[in-house]
Amino acid sequence: MSDYVPFGSRYESPPVARPGSSSTFAVWLLSLGALVQVGVVSATVARPDFAAVLVAAFGLLNVLAAAWDAHKIANRGYFVAVSAWWGLVPFVYLWRRCARVHDQSGAGMTPFWVHVVPLFVFVIAQVAWTLGPALYRIVVPVFAKWVTS
Repeated sequence: MSDYVPFGSRYESPPVARPGSSSTFAVWLLSLGALVQVGVVSATVARPDFAAVLVAAFGLLNVLAAAWDAHKIANRGYFVAVSAWWGLVPFVYLWRRCARVHDQSGAGMTPFWVHVVPLFVFVIAQVAWTLGPALYRIVVPVFAKWVTS
């Protein structure tokens, strides 16, 4: 039974070469460009119609950059089956792409972390800016009452 081969033939895998560099211009465009996009769209809050046009334009740019990155990374010997449509959500595209590249080469997580850390700081700052006055009005009287009692 040990000589059983499905479909009557043996599959011989081709020799695997170490993939090339995982760094492409397109992945850095996605990584850093998304941060610029968040800032630009946040700055146009007063003009929602203009912000909608910017979001659509940046979405198209992200999809094109993701497709370009997937093409370049495949040419360098990586198997990264991440749809370019995930470029509409750069965080997800970078997460999936960098995880798969890291599985194949042991490197390639830098674009993801360069994207995530400033984005996380920006989100925390936005939440603090938005909720700060409300929390101040709630916490200060409670704290003052606790201190004086």
